[in-house]
Amino acid sequence: MNAKFYIERETDEYIHIIDTGIEESCVRRDAKRIVLYLKDNHKLGNRRIIYRNRIGLDNEIKHINGKYMCISLGHNGIVLPKDSDTLMECMVELEKVRNLL
Repeated sequence: MNAKFYIERETDEYIHIIDTGIEESCVRRDAKRIVLYLKDNHKLGNRRIIYRNRIGLDNEIKHINGKYMCISLGHNGIVLPKDSDTLMECMVELEKVRNLL
């Protein structure tokens, strides 16, 4: 897998991942491998995959039972909790690292 991301939150309904943006490859371009990784290592099942892209928008990687289908703008039907202070601090640090590259 080339894109670097971390898992912000896992629920019975979805996995929310954050694209770190500190490498050339991004979650969107590496979505097929990310789906397989989550299937093999995080019991993905039919849970939805929501990802925050490098500019801070949350979108969805669509899959059926761990088989990548497409990228979808937004995340209809999923209400994400308010960003935690920890996530906000992390996003500030990631932006600093991105600016150094």
